[in-house]
Amino acid sequence: MAEAAALLADHGVLDYLHLNDNYRSWDDDMIPASVHVPETLELVYWLLRTGYKGWLTLDIFPYREEKIPAAEESFAWVRTLIESIRHRGLDAITEIVRRGEGTDSVRLVRELLSGRASPRPR
Repeated sequence: MAEAAALLADHGVLDYLHLNDNYRSWDDDMIPASVHVPETLELVYWLLRTGYKGWLTLDIFPYREEKIPAAEESFAWVRTLIESIRHRGLDAITEIVRRGEGTDSVRLVRELLSGRASPRPR
């Protein structure tokens, strides 16, 4: 997801996203980040990094959940991921991405999700 979004943004053609999650064998239309948390976190990072200003909408079909709470939880996940990345700082995250060290990347994801991601100097 993140690579596609970054490439489309780089070419100026990313202007609308609908968000959901799935098990990859079918379009399950689940709450975003319910299965693929690191991948969703990476997507949000690249949306922020590229300055995405387009629409973010939901494409969920909550057939097991109540509809309104499912939508609220979907937006809560997206907001939480955005806040976590902004708190850490795009430049600090970009430096970890640039280095390409797997352990640092996994540590970053853990810290972002645990709320223990200290802001780094810019």
